[in-house]
Amino acid sequence: MKRINLTSQSDAIDYLSSSSNYTTIYCTDHTNWLLAKTLKACLAELPGFVRIHRQYAVNLRYIVKVRLVAPKTAEVLVGNVWLPVSRRLFREVDQKLGITQPNPNRGRWHYMDLQPDQPVRAERV
Repeated sequence: MKRINLTSQSDAIDYLSSSSNYTTIYCTDHTNWLLAKTLKACLAELPGFVRIHRQYAVNLRYIVKVRLVAPKTAEVLVGNVWLPVSRRLFREVDQKLGITQPNPNRGRWHYMDLQPDQPVRAERV
């Protein structure tokens, strides 16, 4: 059995998916790894990741787009996969990404596009 050091591999990981006591790691080179660890244990070893759902955690640097689907319901695009943001974790994710930004042209809230070279804002504007 091969051991994986998550801290040294964090730049190569797009997102994590949990299934009970197992976590699937999705890498940028389209490989997957299955670990016998909980998502919470994996997140303790990975800096720069945020939990967006009971089942998912994402690497902040690989989020391409965030869209607000309904009030307190959003999705994030990582690579070419849309992942849901749970209502329970919406406020924490909103504080890290700044999802809900007022737009004077639209009146209410809108989704936010991130350019690949643009860093994710750490605070709300």
